[in-house]
Amino acid sequence: MISIDRGQGLNNALHDASNFVSAIEQVASGAKSLAEAVSEYDKEVFERGTAEMKVSLQQTLFIHDWPKLADSPMVKMGMHQAKKEA
Repeated sequence: MISIDRGQGLNNALHDASNFVSAIEQVASGAKSLAEAVSEYDKEVFERGTAEMKVSLQQTLFIHDWPKLADSPMVKMGMHQAKKEA
């Protein structure tokens, strides 16, 4: 489950693309075998993706619990700032 409110999809896609290019450059330069480069790339993508999914799940559960969300600094500070401007 990826929470749409975090907007991490594009960030992860760009990170993945950059890491993939680096992996292929290492293969092209002879620094690593294709199997080694792909294995390292896959491991990093999986670990980062798993961590992002955990944060997304926590964020999704948080924003769907109105009492917790209403008591959060984000809502309190945002509402406070809006009242100042009104």
